[in-house]
Amino acid sequence: MKQFLLLLFFILFSPVVHAEVQVVSSVPFPEYLKEELQSEASLVCKIDDCSQTIPKLLSVLGFEGRWYNGKILIEKNLIIKDVVFENLPSELLKNAQTIKNFLTGQKFSPSFIENARLLLRFKLQDIGFRDADVDVTTKLTSTGYVVIFRIQHGLPHQIGKIKIICDDMGIKNFVESQLKSVVGRRLKRTYLFKKLKQIEEHFVSLGYYNFEIVTDTRVYGEDDKKKSVELIVKVKPGKQYKIKIAGNHRISTDKILAVLTFKRDRTFDEFEVEQSKKNIINLYKNSGFPYAEVNVNLKSLSKNKVLVIFHIREGTFVKIKVVEVKCSREIDRKVYNNIMDVASDLEGEVYSQKKINDVKDLILYILKENGYLNGTLSEKFVNSKLEFFVKPGKQFLVSGLSGVPFKLNRRFPFPYSLEFEEKLKSDVADYYRDNGYLDVRVDLEKKKISKGNKVLLYLRVRVDKGQHYHVGFSLFTGLTRTRLSSLEPVRVVKPGSFYNRRKIIEQYSILSDTRIFSMVDLKEIKSVKTVNPVFVLKESPALMVKGFIGYCTDAGVTVKGSARSSSPFGRAFSVFLSGEYRKTEGSNIFLRIGKSGIFSPRNRGYLSLIRKTEIFESFNVERYITRFEISRKQGKALKQSYGTEISKEIVDDIASGRTKFYKRTLFIITDYDKRDSFSNPTRGYRFYLKLSYTGGFLGGDADYFLSEIKVLKLKNIKRKFVVAFRAGVGYIKPFGSGVPIQDRFYLGGAESIRGYKYGTISPVDSFGNYVGGNFYSLASIELRYMIFKELQIAIFCDSGDVFPDVSDFTFNGWYSSLGLGFRYLTPVGPLRIDYGYKLKPVDGQGRGRFHISFGFPF
Repeated sequence: MKQFLLLLFFILFSPVVHAEVQVVSSVPFPEYLKEELQSEASLVCKIDDCSQTIPKLLSVLGFEGRWYNGKILIEKNLIIKDVVFENLPSELLKNAQTIKNFLTGQKFSPSFIENARLLLRFKLQDIGFRDADVDVTTKLTSTGYVVIFRIQHGLPHQIGKIKIICDDMGIKNFVESQLKSVVGRRLKRTYLFKKLKQIEEHFVSLGYYNFEIVTDTRVYGEDDKKKSVELIVKVKPGKQYKIKIAGNHRISTDKILAVLTFKRDRTFDEFEVEQSKKNIINLYKNSGFPYAEVNVNLKSLSKNKVLVIFHIREGTFVKIKVVEVKCSREIDRKVYNNIMDVASDLEGEVYSQKKINDVKDLILYILKENGYLNGTLSEKFVNSKLEFFVKPGKQFLVSGLSGVPFKLNRRFPFPYSLEFEEKLKSDVADYYRDNGYLDVRVDLEKKKISKGNKVLLYLRVRVDKGQHYHVGFSLFTGLTRTRLSSLEPVRVVKPGSFYNRRKIIEQYSILSDTRIFSMVDLKEIKSVKTVNPVFVLKESPALMVKGFIGYCTDAGVTVKGSARSSSPFGRAFSVFLSGEYRKTEGSNIFLRIGKSGIFSPRNRGYLSLIRKTEIFESFNVERYITRFEISRKQGKALKQSYGTEISKEIVDDIASGRTKFYKRTLFIITDYDKRDSFSNPTRGYRFYLKLSYTGGFLGGDADYFLSEIKVLKLKNIKRKFVVAFRAGVGYIKPFGSGVPIQDRFYLGGAESIRGYKYGTISPVDSFGNYVGGNFYSLASIELRYMIFKELQIAIFCDSGDVFPDVSDFTFNGWYSSLGLGFRYLTPVGPLRIDYGYKLKPVDGQGRGRFHISFGFPF
């Protein structure tokens, strides 16, 4: 018993021995990586063979090393730390910088180096150094590789004279005149190729479809600065072909010429003639002329000129008046109806063989998707009637299925198709791979029973799962400022656990949402029994600052500015500071500190400090707000936030003077955002819901419930057009002390109804003062058109109103504005200029409002 207690005491209280990371003194190794490897090695090396895992892992990290006698030895740094160019011509400085940027930071690779060497040599020869060569040497240092490109460019080649070889004197003189500008210039390959291409294009446009032009050079002199070369140009123009189209009455000559292949293929021969005939016939067959015929005659005009005449017999122009589908036997009624829906689209259409073929392909697809695997189809067109003849063959149905590890949500029997089989096998394999069986193999056994025109299939899924992999090392790499310990709250992939693909994706998503990394990449190293995920992180800039100056008819000059810092002091939190000043509408300062991993890896916490001044027509308000919230993403699109807010508000009211309010609020926000872009969206939708409770048991000088719903829909039309629609409603339900004037709803301004002054769409008191309302409704539609790549024009209509209470809601008397706007698109959002025109005049305001601001209005 004593021995047992002694052994138990030794097990419980003995220190855990980790694998030691030994870094060779000449090879610096990041301390945080050393910390990760040390903390994880003892567990991973019990599961897997570290003599194989460690070298693979270190190679991905950019080091060479090995597992030896319970230690991880780091022996080489494999990263290219610098690239040097010796004897580089000044013309290639930009190219050299591109090569340097590409290679620096990469793991040393002989193929990368060789590709860079060949590119550099090509560029040298391209600018006239035809004898140039490039040697590469590499030097391994403790901090990585230095790559040295030694350039031996020799003397540049300069064109001193030109020799044109051509039997046709007119063509020879033309080519000589076009190449005259290269004499006295360096022999630059790209520039010369461009000139020769222009010459070739010119003669092809004249009908010399077999035109050939080749060049050679001959060195005839040399001095200290250059080699003089003679440019020898050999021109073989071939014959000139004149194309004539005859017999076309319903299709223009230009359209017919556009389908000829001679100009495109730079060739005139029998094959191209036949191909052009086919293209003309297809053009007619797809334009309502199924009986068109084409003949070609060649007539010699002179020794080097040929007239090519395409004689067209167009035939009758026809439309498809009736479409029928006939089956050799009865098929499933739903399938037949689907086929008829597809085929009937051709009724009333101009005859088009292409459209008929597309419909045939779609019908065959419908047959195969519904189990008619051997179905065939033919068609006949007579007297404006198109008939499809379907031979469906037997229908294959799945009558039973076993061995599937998840629910299919299909009712037996259902149609069998090859696509279903492949998808089933793929889904089963993905299921097991996602759960750590990376070597899984899936087969499908089929048992067939024929019953009349049906074949019943019983499918059995056979799975060879193979090795069940664990997570080995789970590393965060690329850290420069951020401390590794500050990322532990967001770590969900733990060494030693069974590999789960969903967990890996979740970890990737969490790291992307921390707002401190501008890039997250994932590399997975598969070893004997483990998969080792390495999350490669690129930290966002320590400080980003931006600003904007705008103008609004109501607010006057507006100034906005913001600063963002990621991971200051290495603590993995973000800081956002913004300020806005509107000359006649107020100002605000907003400081927000955010950190991921609050209470859960998926949560992100925010602490916000806000000072906000608002100038309304009948009162001013100054707010001091402290807000704490926790935000959690539920998938890619859904985000929910919960929080509390404490505020002090000072109101200067015309009627009641200066009043102080203290408020406490609880809120929940649901934001479902399916837009394709945050800064410049073109399609998708967004749903926003806010519910809040102020006062009551929380205390304070205001008591009310607030609910607000906003909906946005974007639709892309014909690539350049975007239609944007938004609608919103808000409702405040007062109780106890009620709702102070500054917390009620107001509309107007650049973000709501753009023709009206901010805060002036509101109920008024007996003195005409704007006092806000407890219910609002708002709708807008905007048509955006992309004029150029970064310039957009928009026309819009905004409409809405604010009511004292929800019971006062009506569509009568809404405030509406029409307007025109321009947006200059930037990577962070658009610079916006809008002018809104009032449809309902307001005393004391002009007919419109002008706004210069940043971001879309919705």
